[in-house]
Amino acid sequence: MAGGNSSYEIVRQAVRPRGLVEGDEQDRRFDITLLINGLPLIQLELKKSGVSIYQAFNQIKKYAKENKYDGIYSLIQMFVIMSPESSAYFANCKPDEFNRSFVFNWRDKHNQPVQNGMDFAKQVLNIPMAHKVVSEYTAIDEERQKLLLLRPYQIYAIEAVMQRIKKHENGFVWHTTGSGKTLTSYKTAKLAAQQPAVDRVVFLVDRKALDNQTNSNFQAYAKNDDMEIKDAKNTGNLRKELLKNDGKILISSIQKNVTFSE
Repeated sequence: MAGGNSSYEIVRQAVRPRGLVEGDEQDRRFDITLLINGLPLIQLELKKSGVSIYQAFNQIKKYAKENKYDGIYSLIQMFVIMSPESSAYFANCKPDEFNRSFVFNWRDKHNQPVQNGMDFAKQVLNIPMAHKVVSEYTAIDEERQKLLLLRPYQIYAIEAVMQRIKKHENGFVWHTTGSGKTLTSYKTAKLAAQQPAVDRVVFLVDRKALDNQTNSNFQAYAKNDDMEIKDAKNTGNLRKELLKNDGKILISSIQKNVTFSE
């Protein structure tokens, strides 16, 4: 799991030199960069009390257009913008794709907003949570060529499911339309499939159209995850795949589902 024997470092005021693109005549300094095993994966831009954190967001956009996030800094997964009163996070992306709509605020397990910068740091930037956010709780959408960071409620849902699996208990997750159910399901299925006690993860949907859509989305996420997704073509194929117990994620519809015993 995230954490383990990894090494963690904090770099303050890393200097990115001028002249990387035409018209770039200033050095830039990154407030705080968090390194995991020597790789810069999280960057924090800080603002003093009373200053909007979106000034830090605009600053990051400017740096991106100046190519300051090239080379090893292209590995940054998550940006954090923070002041004593406010905090938010968002995924790295192409310079022209930074969008405030994808800047997320953190919430605790009771859905209460975590605004204070120090509270955010304690809940999200601790170890192993920071490591998990940029490893277990990210996905690359190969189709759209985007890095996705999960929202807090998605992370809590996944962790709750994993606890139920370990206890051999049932349960359900309730998400509204547009809340990222497919991504939550994919990450849950992926983490469940990695458990030694889990022989097979079956993702069962209630209609053919959703079967095709889910398979397409899962395949887009899995291409960068070294994870094989299989789609049961019919009842016979479903039976054959279930008997393999090869740890793969299998997508099927209830129409193909069949109860059988060996």
